Amino acid sequence: TLETATTTTATTSASSTSMSQLFMAATLETAAATSESPDSSVMRPPINLKWDQVATQLRDSFGYSDAEIEAYNSQVENSKDTLLKLYKAMQMAR
Repeated sequence: TLETATTTTATTSASSTSMSQLFMAATLETAAATSESPDSSVMRPPINLKWDQVATQLRDSFGYSDAEIEAYNSQVENSKDTLLKLYKAMQMAR
């Protein structure tokens, strides 16, 4: 029984070692670390989509009717409150 307990302990220990190796985080031993950091002031360029292109995509790809597209357009163009809500949502998404 002592021999069985020793074998079980050795097997468990070897199993634990191999399991811990499986869950280790990946490391890059060959890559040299650089102290340079990317410029945090650089932003991606703004998305510059024209409404005509967006309206066409809504119609062709998503099946919106001309009336639905016009309703969205008039709601945004005629409401300062709606524009402000959109602006705040875009700022939060940054």
